[in-house]
Amino acid sequence: MLWDPPGTASGQLDPVEIFCLLEKKKHKVAQPRETKEFGVLVICPFFSPNVGGVETRFDNIVHYLDRKGITTWVQTYQPITSAGVLGKAYERRGRNVEIWRTRWIGGDLFHRLLKYPVLDALYLCPLLFLKCFWFLFKNHSRVKVIHAAGFNAALIARLLYYVFRIPYVVTIHALYSLEPQSKTSLSAKWILKRARKILALSHTSRRDILNCGVSAQIVGIHTNWIDVDHFRPLNKEISKKALGLEGKFVVVMVGRLKRIKGVSIVIELARRLEKHGIVMLVAGDGDMREEVLTAAQEMANLVYVGRVRNTELPEIYSAGDVSLVPSVYPEGFARVVLESLGCGLPVVASNVGCIPEQVDEGCGILVEPKVGNFEEAILTLYNAPDRLKKMSAYARRFCCRRYSAKNMHSILEAYGFIPEGSKPGSTQGGLRLEALLD
Repeated sequence: MLWDPPGTASGQLDPVEIFCLLEKKKHKVAQPRETKEFGVLVICPFFSPNVGGVETRFDNIVHYLDRKGITTWVQTYQPITSAGVLGKAYERRGRNVEIWRTRWIGGDLFHRLLKYPVLDALYLCPLLFLKCFWFLFKNHSRVKVIHAAGFNAALIARLLYYVFRIPYVVTIHALYSLEPQSKTSLSAKWILKRARKILALSHTSRRDILNCGVSAQIVGIHTNWIDVDHFRPLNKEISKKALGLEGKFVVVMVGRLKRIKGVSIVIELARRLEKHGIVMLVAGDGDMREEVLTAAQEMANLVYVGRVRNTELPEIYSAGDVSLVPSVYPEGFARVVLESLGCGLPVVASNVGCIPEQVDEGCGILVEPKVGNFEEAILTLYNAPDRLKKMSAYARRFCCRRYSAKNMHSILEAYGFIPEGSKPGSTQGGLRLEALLD
């Protein structure tokens, strides 16, 4: 829990629950015969069952808000980058979450248009804007804040702000290498300057955003988080046995099978490490799937398990001894690093993008993304079991300390649901349940 729940020795509610009760009480006074909902509209073009870090991140966010009793509406697309999966057009999740998924052109067109920001925006924004506009036309009085996931969603939120004057919060999930006064930066500034808060996932990302000229006062940092109760170490022997890897030293690579994720490095590493009996365990899907399958047929030490559900990932991580993150592009924030650490796996990763901010030398080894560098780092841990054991234990402690659900505090502050500058665990003036229900 982020704060002490009701019924603890202190008898106090956390600030979010105080906010919820005050809002419901306010609406009850205004209209005694019915209690109106209030909450957050999430605009997220990519949402589960689409597969990716942003999708998992927002699954966690809406689940957290649901547990806190905050009504959450999600406007998104049916999966447009993950082939072969389809979600419900309308889904009710938990007690307080509603999700609308709109069918749209897939075929990984999004990634093919990334080099052309205008075309990318024309692809993602118009239809989702219309869906959000219609939703707010009917429900704007119930929405306290809009949460926009990324620049395209922020553009939609900016346009909606003109009409409905609903404040919006933007989370940025990638690095854009924004150059001051460039056309892209000027466009980004226009999109972001009316935001209540812009949350970057790292200091590197924050500096990138500031290059477009927005006020530093509205650009903060939100450290990503995972469910540390879900991503935890399982019995390693049992996990290895389930995959037929008993007694093997296993290097795990989880992620989208795309060239930018370093999949070619993984295949070449498997060839080099075969003579040492080291197994490469790969989980994921993407446009390099066939290449991985072919390599797995050729090499006994390359095991490919396909796409794995988020609920089953701890079993994959727990079968490993080391987690490999060989990205060859600047990651905005590598969620796989957090999941690995949570399951007690030291990380061998590229020293690019925001990854250096995610680990320290006690739980990770960072190298320039070249095959030889990864080979050397993996063999270093393979030949030093005592060091590996210490790093594994520290990885779990490090993750629980830095990447638990308490990091939602910065998002709740951005929403305006708790006072800015308050600390997790604080309450508003020591208010008690009895005072809220007078």
